[in-house]
Amino acid sequence: MPFPNFKQFIPMLSFESERLRLHPLTLPQLHLFLNNRVALENELQIQLPILKPNTDDSFMREFDSVMESYVIPNVTRFAESYPWYTHWLVIHKADKRAVGGLGLYGLPNESGEVMFGYFIDQSYEGQGLTTEAVKRLIEWLFSHPNVKSIMADTLVDGFGSQRVLQKNGFQYAGETDEGLRWKLMK
Repeated sequence: MPFPNFKQFIPMLSFESERLRLHPLTLPQLHLFLNNRVALENELQIQLPILKPNTDDSFMREFDSVMESYVIPNVTRFAESYPWYTHWLVIHKADKRAVGGLGLYGLPNESGEVMFGYFIDQSYEGQGLTTEAVKRLIEWLFSHPNVKSIMADTLVDGFGSQRVLQKNGFQYAGETDEGLRWKLMK
């Protein structure tokens, strides 16, 4: 493990819903995620397959790039606030298997806005798991008094993602360069 004392300073977080556990990866776990998935499987006692969201291959290439260029540097820089920068595993409790992911874009800005993204493996679509994961993340985010609103972007034709947000109370907030923006106020 590259940083053996990390756990002494940063408490391990994990949040559960009815069927899921949301686990924000620590810095050592991020390194295992990228370099030794078997070791991470053993540590978390789950299966950690290569996930295949219902998107084109560019999504996962971008995900891998963001892990190296944004997630790890920011988790390193802001260790005390790592859940706001890291990759969160969405773990199906009964299957003991990672089935998706969540990610925040950092701490809330001066207006109390925070942004996040999410995906689920295509073999777990249509079961309400993404809606459940997003709902649990919203609960955690709004438990912080400085979070006033939550935003997420979807593709214009990302109807499943749009439904997930709508089911969780998000309202359409306008177009972006890459799609549609959605917002939920506290």
